[in-house]
Amino acid sequence: MPKKVLILPGDGVGKEITDAATSVLEAVTGDAEILHGRIGASAYEKTGYYLPPETMELAAKSDAIIATPVLNRAIEKNYRDPLATLRKQLDMSSVLRKFQPLGDGIGVSGLDCMLINCNPQTVGTSKEVETLNGVSVEYYIDAGGCRKVFRMGERIATAKQRRKITCLRDLELNPYSDAMFADLFYKEFAASEFIIDDMDVADATSKLIMDPSFADVIVTPVPYSNAVSGALTGMCGGAYLTCVGYLSETGGMFMPLHGPVEHLAGTDTVNPTGCMLAAAMALDAVGLNLEADKIRNAIRSAYRKGMKTRDVGGDLSTSEFTYRVTKLCKRSR
Repeated sequence: MPKKVLILPGDGVGKEITDAATSVLEAVTGDAEILHGRIGASAYEKTGYYLPPETMELAAKSDAIIATPVLNRAIEKNYRDPLATLRKQLDMSSVLRKFQPLGDGIGVSGLDCMLINCNPQTVGTSKEVETLNGVSVEYYIDAGGCRKVFRMGERIATAKQRRKITCLRDLELNPYSDAMFADLFYKEFAASEFIIDDMDVADATSKLIMDPSFADVIVTPVPYSNAVSGALTGMCGGAYLTCVGYLSETGGMFMPLHGPVEHLAGTDTVNPTGCMLAAAMALDAVGLNLEADKIRNAIRSAYRKGMKTRDVGGDLSTSEFTYRVTKLCKRSR
């Protein structure tokens, strides 16, 4: 039975880059049924909902979701981020990011790292309360959710034939929660064949920048994941050249790391690489690993041959780059 992949163009450049993702998906496999839904401000204009009930129904029966960011409407009363809501409803507890430069002259050579952390919408909560003299912050992390994330990390690391897993923590900043996280890490991986270690997050980030090859798989609590991801994203070549996956036990949601970049909508200039890589990650999640590798190999081949969009030194438009990569994907079938 074909796997169901739901495409959710968010706002801004969402349609352009999900069209690119759809193009490479269709080029490498006929074993995926592609569905389409609405989400975000563009969905609200059509339906009156940021997360329409029809989209929720499609998501519930899909094996994987490829989505793009939505515009932030937090100033509106009762607004809830529809992507965050969807991830919570579908119990996507683990967050996966992969960092590897796409070719010479892009990013930092030697980097080939996976970052795994807990999804704050499902594994923990954070509450801020303004007071007369400042802001009070309350942070909760769920032990059972952490174990679930570690098991997912072990599954991914095994599938990708990784050898070393490093746990990042800061026992001065968060002594109790980070100690619990590290203890659970060692308990979950005690019987595994991985080389396991833990490091202070500042020391690890410094070492990573000096020697990118030292990191293989990194697991970290939520407070540090965005900062570490930001450093790795820059070392990889920027937010347009990588993606993120929110994983459940049965599927997940896969997105580029950049935002909706509304000012580029309709200009045919945005780099769709991140969304194409998200499509490859979605295929990995549904067991179509060879097809996923065909997308990644086609993108790398395009970059090697100088087929690039303007933001990375090329002269191709979004649609031209999509056409070239799609053509390379078809040759690999």
